[in-house]
Amino acid sequence: MRKKLLFFFVTILSAVIFVGSVQAEFQVPFLDQVASAFASRPVSIKCRSGKEDGILFWSDGYVLKPTSEQKFSVMRDDVCVGALAIDLDVPEIDDFYKILGAAVLVHEAYHLKRTRYNENEAWTECRAMRHYDIVLYKLGAEPETMNRLMPLMMLNYYIHGTIFSRYMLKSCKIPARYDKWLGK
Repeated sequence: MRKKLLFFFVTILSAVIFVGSVQAEFQVPFLDQVASAFASRPVSIKCRSGKEDGILFWSDGYVLKPTSEQKFSVMRDDVCVGALAIDLDVPEIDDFYKILGAAVLVHEAYHLKRTRYNENEAWTECRAMRHYDIVLYKLGAEPETMNRLMPLMMLNYYIHGTIFSRYMLKSCKIPARYDKWLGK
């Protein structure tokens, strides 16, 4: 499985680097599987460049509304590559893109879940944050990778929520299992 994923990852990374000027969309069944687990139904992740999709100029990912009728989410191609880089902890991909890939993937998957308030950014971000460790695990993070990335994901959660207050649900509770990564 890891060899297949490594081959696919190298192929995608090559396409992103060498064919960056070409407008292209790609999908990775592995990302679809992870997103589907959180959405509790079959969904897809479409990876696109900002050149191809104007919404991605100001967003890392999105789901069209009404979200309950959609079958896919769109993520920026570098964010998709970041999520894929977690499994082998690819050193050439910065940890920022890894945490962004995991966070955006689980956030967009919760927009696709047919549940109450799934179009509300704060509720969706809270649901996503409460499953950061699970998404990292599903993306293939080893324990040492998890220990390195989880504090960064939580820092990103707080910074993002501070800058964009519509993503911060004041009543959102951080799971007690996160204490080991938050130094408590």
